[in-house]
Amino acid sequence: MSADAFGDDNDNKYRMDRRERGKFIIISNKTFQPQTHMAERGGTDKDAESLMDDFGKLGFDVQTKKDQTREQMKKLMIDGKCHC
Repeated sequence: MSADAFGDDNDNKYRMDRRERGKFIIISNKTFQPQTHMAERGGTDKDAESLMDDFGKLGFDVQTKKDQTREQMKKLMIDGKCHC
């Protein structure tokens, strides 16, 4: 089945020809709330650093938020969404 069967193939691609590419929010949870009984997540700092570097080079406004609760993550997604 061709891409045209689902509409214009370009509808499914992020436009990279704009001067300002938009936001890229990294949620880097290393330490979790005690009630979750989850261990500290090793490697998250290196992952976040790599993402910041890569997406920064692509022109995104990269923001990192550490150790976010579920409610904080929901708020980030609502506040960070595009109002274009």
